[in-house]
Amino acid sequence: MAENQKQQRFQGKVVIITGSSAGIGQAAAIEFAKDGAAVVIHGRDGQRINETEQKMLALEVPADRILKVQGPIEEEKTAQKLVEETLNKFGRIDVLPGNDEPMDIVNLDHIYNVNMRSIVVLTNLAMPHLEKSRGNVLNISSCASHRYMSARVRPYYGVMKAALDHWTRIMALICGEKSGVRVNSINPGPIADTLINERGGQRGPVEQQYGNSAVLKRLGLPSEVVPAMKLLCSDDGSFITGVCLLVDGGVKSVGRELSPDEENAEECNHFAQFAPVSLLPSPFPREAFEKAIAVQQAMQLLYFRVGCDFDFLFEAYKDVVKTDKQIKQMVDILREVQKQGIKQPQTLLIMRSDYMLNKVGSNKENGNDQYEIKQIEANTGAIGGLGNDRRTSELHQRLLKRIGMDPTNAPQNEGDAHLINSLFMAWKAFDNSDALLVILSHVKFSYKYELRKIEDELDRLSGGQLRVAYVSLKDGYYDFKLAADSSLLLNGKVVGVVYSLISALGYKANEEEMEARKMIELSTAIKAPSLAIAISSSKKIQQLLASPGGVERFFPDPTEAEQRQDEKTEQIIADAIENPSNYVLKPNGECGGNNYYDDKLVEKLRTMANNQEERAAHILMQKLHPMITKNYFLRSSILPQFGFVVSELGVYGTLMGNMLDRTVSYNAQSGHLLRTKLAGANEGGISVGTAVGDSPYLF
Repeated sequence: MAENQKQQRFQGKVVIITGSSAGIGQAAAIEFAKDGAAVVIHGRDGQRINETEQKMLALEVPADRILKVQGPIEEEKTAQKLVEETLNKFGRIDVLPGNDEPMDIVNLDHIYNVNMRSIVVLTNLAMPHLEKSRGNVLNISSCASHRYMSARVRPYYGVMKAALDHWTRIMALICGEKSGVRVNSINPGPIADTLINERGGQRGPVEQQYGNSAVLKRLGLPSEVVPAMKLLCSDDGSFITGVCLLVDGGVKSVGRELSPDEENAEECNHFAQFAPVSLLPSPFPREAFEKAIAVQQAMQLLYFRVGCDFDFLFEAYKDVVKTDKQIKQMVDILREVQKQGIKQPQTLLIMRSDYMLNKVGSNKENGNDQYEIKQIEANTGAIGGLGNDRRTSELHQRLLKRIGMDPTNAPQNEGDAHLINSLFMAWKAFDNSDALLVILSHVKFSYKYELRKIEDELDRLSGGQLRVAYVSLKDGYYDFKLAADSSLLLNGKVVGVVYSLISALGYKANEEEMEARKMIELSTAIKAPSLAIAISSSKKIQQLLASPGGVERFFPDPTEAEQRQDEKTEQIIADAIENPSNYVLKPNGECGGNNYYDDKLVEKLRTMANNQEERAAHILMQKLHPMITKNYFLRSSILPQFGFVVSELGVYGTLMGNMLDRTVSYNAQSGHLLRTKLAGANEGGISVGTAVGDSPYLF
């Protein structure tokens, strides 16, 4: 790697960075390596450690300057392994930035082990070697140690970080006098990657809730923390020790405790705000809308049949499982289901098909642009937000009437009522009036009021018999039990239906959460949907269905399927590198906000050039040229925004079927959504803050 003298501050130095598989730790590992250091990267997840390594190799960091160590840092054997393997490979230790991995934990002992004890153990093991090299220690603390920001949500976390700061000052005194080893800590504020990952990838709510806690009114980036880390660890900071340096965007300077709705809105009575919405419905061609509606039942039947074909899924993911731990774990669960036999053949597919308009030319007679409708995504996993879609349509119909326009051009939208009836139908099919309907959701969930509406309607439909329970995957690990007859029990009560609002493809479940998924799949509960169907709509499956013969496997009748021609992978990749603005690279489990565009797309493709397994975990798609209109965006606490916009149509439907004989008892389309974003924006998710709810005005 071509590096000038200024960039070589850590030439010949050996740096151990715990928790370097993501966030600040990953950014630090990359930057220290770019500055010439030999870097030891560590984490719990082998796949994410490999991702960090690949990013370093893509920047031409020599492989012999990288050491990977995997294991839970709270276990002493991991600390010993870190020190021993570092000495075996590099013969010395110069810098020890101790970075805990972000975890949503409430157990005091666990927090102590991760945030305090593990650092003390690792420091003690490494200290003799740091004394030899006159190295230094950098602890990764938090601004939570300086203020009350964690008092309600994670009180133990703030206490342990304060203890770590005090440990830093004490060790600086002891080590400075004894050996000249410097000891400092870095105290980051709200950092985007960490907070967004902890909250299921929902960027918008996280930025609004936590960005406002900083003077700079935004979240920080891992790359903005690393320069301060490098200063404290390099010779440029040779006269700095015992310092706890805040890199928090001014969080501490605010000088007050956060209010409840800023710190932990779900515990506050003043939590509700209106969902982001467009002022008026956006124009959408009637013919394209009706075509998308008409094909929805066939789409549902297709993905139901895909989910029933376990052998097809195993073959489809045979390369993906080599690099994607999440997919591998889910495929392993399906293999176990296949081995034991499907305990509950009935499943409820809840589907949304997403479409965009694509310009194909102009009308020769009037010069107007002509558009075709293109499917861009199929979703068979976590489908929520239907209540907001109906209310948006009703709002726009009222506004159209007030301004003298025909409200019937904004079609009726009753997807939420259809969903509720489908869930009730599944509960009745279980044929046990005492059985629970479990809604599987994140602890922090944006649509909680919508869920209460679902619960109330189910209570009404069942005459008060149907009881709903809300469970997270984490709680499910402790509260679910499999009975001898394969019944799923929640605290001793039989579960009849599990309605999942946690994306199988988008949410990174830990080992315990994956075990909860396994219990659900091996049970007699009716899944809405089953795991097989939930992973049947990934980008990889969509790619295979688009290839010659892909659809025909599931629709043998040639009139039901359309033959499509595929292009050679290498030619497409070469064109994407040459013309990145024409493409988007999507990971297999993309759920919004994780795509690669433009220069980042080129960098990622080059990183994967010699890694066929990682390439198999991504899908390269050609960008469309959508219809551009104008509209106003209305968001809570923000002035209305006017601009050029593009819209994405989603069409809802449900299917009830038997996974053993593949018969279908119910298949219907009902409901739609329109998500609209600014024309210049790449991502377009409502929950991530880059789009608004909209409805189509048909013309």
